[in-house]
Amino acid sequence: MTDSMFSGKGTSPPAPGRDGARRKAFELFKSKKNRAVAVNQQIETDRAISDAKMARLRALRLAKEESDRVAARIAAEIKAAAPPKRKRPTASKRIETAAPEPDPFKENGD
Repeated sequence: MTDSMFSGKGTSPPAPGRDGARRKAFELFKSKKNRAVAVNQQIETDRAISDAKMARLRALRLAKEESDRVAARIAAEIKAAAPPKRKRPTASKRIETAAPEPDPFKENGD
């Protein structure tokens, strides 16, 4: 090393291992920073995937709820439009309410 490199006052030539240590520290810092950037990018990617999945599931849920509402409304309209069903009388009530058959052996005038 020449004296021209260190011509400034108060500067001394660096210690022999000092540049290597500084370079090693800088590389370590740089690699940590790169890892942090990669981790943050991965987190953002995962978050975007998760948000897309949630949006898709929400859209499916809302579509299903809407189709259920439409089906319930149609079923209610059909039920309201249909005439009420009459209950069939039981066998004992049919016998009581049935009109007696005319006796074929009786004459009409008697």
